[in-house]
Amino acid sequence: MKFYLIHEELWDLVEKAPAEGEATTVDRKRDEKALSKIGLLVQPQCLEHLQHAKTTKAAWEVLAEGFEDQ
Repeated sequence: MKFYLIHEELWDLVEKAPAEGEATTVDRKRDEKALSKIGLLVQPQCLEHLQHAKTTKAAWEVLAEGFEDQ
């Protein structure tokens, strides 16, 4: 998924965006586009975990917390 967001020139929304709730100047349309791409690419059972994510970065953090090797 990371490579897909890089290809779509949306990875900066994960890498550089402020955390959810922080002040932001992120382009909302780009952020919504990236967030929707994540939602469309994950397995259906993962959508439940993403339903409250309001930003791309927040969605990525949820996925990273749940699926990265500890």
